Amino acid sequence: MATYQGEVQSLKLDDDSVIEGVSDQVLVAVVVSFALIATLVYALFRNVHQNIHPENQELVRVLREQLQTEQMESLRIGDILYEAWNK
Repeated sequence: MATYQGEVQSLKLDDDSVIEGVSDQVLVAVVVSFALIATLVYALFRNVHQNIHPENQELVRVLREQLQTEQMESLRIGDILYEAWNK
């Protein structure tokens, strides 16, 4: 009987958690969830507040147009290669 009680006592001691009544797995899930939500909120607000300085607005517009043109050209080349490959 004493051996049985010793085993039960050792099982109870192995089940410690950081907060009594809440398993460590639940705590980890809550912390990870908060970290992901905080990262998402930070990323959203960081992108909202990125303003372009008035002196650079024209340069940014020209660069965006150039990038869009290059992307369209690469898509056309990709379409041509795809059609040539499938003939």
